[in-house]
Amino acid sequence: MKVSRAGCRPATTGRPAIWSSVSKQTSSLCCQAAIGRAPLLPDGTTASGRTSNAWYGTLRPRVGYAFDRTLLYVTGGLAYGGGKYTLNTIDGAGNTAALNSSGIRTGWALGAGAEYAFSRNWSAKLEYLYVDLGNQRMAGAVFTPAGVATGTTITSNRENAFHTIKAGINYRF
Repeated sequence: MKVSRAGCRPATTGRPAIWSSVSKQTSSLCCQAAIGRAPLLPDGTTASGRTSNAWYGTLRPRVGYAFDRTLLYVTGGLAYGGGKYTLNTIDGAGNTAALNSSGIRTGWALGAGAEYAFSRNWSAKLEYLYVDLGNQRMAGAVFTPAGVATGTTITSNRENAFHTIKAGINYRF
């Protein structure tokens, strides 16, 4: 009996380029000192922030192993995105600070997934991806209720990283 392996490729590679969007909002009602640590903000100060990663994309290869109708793969590469970050604070005396930032950032993405071909042209996939667009440090002046600068500066350090889980159906022409 002769077994032909023509057309069988258990190791596979691909180059997907993907564009998506994501948004998140964070708020903090109090910033008190944790046990054994200095407070992030003085007592009585509240802060609220909004992060809007309006869009992001990746350019990354995927390398995997195929068996029967299943492909298991890892992926990683370039990540890029644009969005806006806003942080507002107010202390017990009414002093305020507002920090704003926007722009395009670049970083990296790393993930893994599985794809199952349930017919010749159709497949379903499930993929996890971690995207890191780097840290962002901003600083801004603190103003009194009358709008006069106090000479104090507030700083913010933000991590531009998030996790995604994607499920999809693919059709191959």
